[in-house]
Amino acid sequence: MSREAEFFQAVLAAPDDDAPRLVFADFLTGEGDPRGEFIALQCRLAATPDDEARRKLRIAENKLLAAHEAKWTEPFFAVAKSTPFRKVKVAFHRGFLEEATLPIDALDDLEPLFQAAPLLRRLRFDSPGFTGQTHAPPTLAGRLTSPRLRNVRALDLRLPAGGDAVALELARCPHLAGLHTLHLEATAWPIPDFPTPVFSGPLESHRLGAGGAVTLASSAHLKGLRDVKLASNALGGGGVKALLEGGWPLESLDVSGNQLDDTALLAIATAPHLSKLRHLGLGGGTYSAAALTALATSKTLTSLTSLDLTASQLTPTLLSQFLDALKLPALTELTLIATGLGDAGALAIAKNPTSRQFTSLELGDNKVTQTGVFALADSPNLSGLKRLQLNDAWLGKKAVVEYLAASETLASCRIYVKGSLLGRAAPKKPVEKKPAAKAKPTKGKKTR
Repeated sequence: MSREAEFFQAVLAAPDDDAPRLVFADFLTGEGDPRGEFIALQCRLAATPDDEARRKLRIAENKLLAAHEAKWTEPFFAVAKSTPFRKVKVAFHRGFLEEATLPIDALDDLEPLFQAAPLLRRLRFDSPGFTGQTHAPPTLAGRLTSPRLRNVRALDLRLPAGGDAVALELARCPHLAGLHTLHLEATAWPIPDFPTPVFSGPLESHRLGAGGAVTLASSAHLKGLRDVKLASNALGGGGVKALLEGGWPLESLDVSGNQLDDTALLAIATAPHLSKLRHLGLGGGTYSAAALTALATSKTLTSLTSLDLTASQLTPTLLSQFLDALKLPALTELTLIATGLGDAGALAIAKNPTSRQFTSLELGDNKVTQTGVFALADSPNLSGLKRLQLNDAWLGKKAVVEYLAASETLASCRIYVKGSLLGRAAPKKPVEKKPAAKAKPTKGKKTR
């Protein structure tokens, strides 16, 4: 076995450890191989917070990828292109090809892909588009048999249908015991000629429901989940409550778009095993003031840093009550996209002292006008913001843009208007005044 192969085997033996990767990187750099620089760079990126230093590392990373990615991914795509795969995408993590997006049919023959990319650990499968008006939903039956799945840590399934049957296949698969991330999202129906597909059964049977939540929660093979996303399904409040019976020590939970109600909020707010939860997605729900207050004052969600309430039915009054009650010390990122808050909602945020704890606010598509924008720009409660997103179409008005750009309160904030980063004019340097020259005394005359 060559020295390079020995170093690579050490990486395979401890894929979560940076040390063997960095040793391998040193060897490759000594051999003049740019992969060494790339591995070391991405390991640094993985450990660097999102700041100016990280952005500089990203620039260096992009340069290396532009020069060498085609060569580094050639073995993988040589396999992918020999099969009817479509829309294949890959990504590197800590120097190695670890992530791939594949069509669902790739599940039938994973072996050559894992041979080409032995560190492949994050898989996303997209269902192919349908071409007929009537079709059967995609199925995972018989497709989760590869022992290579034991190396997978993140599995993302984006299917237009499947529902509780998909949950059952996942729950039964012993090869998924190492999984820590599971995303199962019901996608839009990708049919070019037929906006509404015709299935052989009720529409709701093709989405994950409360029964599927019970199946996942009770699986003997899915005990290590830390990141769960079941967006755009049909869980309802009861399904979320059932899902939490799994007792997973979750760090991220996204159940947006599931017809959520107070039952979901109360179950999450009181779940004793969610003390490590950092991100929570509850978009598209209808909640009462009491339930929002219970969430805001939860004794267990002490680690929560990010809350997403996109497209939920909020009012400025509900938002104010939530902010008044807020006792989640780690919460710094709040997403309120398309909640219809308008100027009154923007004013509620601007006036509330609790807003001082936020570093990121996503407020797009809320029909906020100049009045609301000016209130945000002037609020001393938002001086700690690092990111502000506004996306109402009319916000391109010059007066509004200039007012935001000139805001002293938001001087350290990256502001996104209509999806673009707001540019700021460089501050003008003050003109240095030269000291006035002393008047020379006139001969023969006294000076006072």
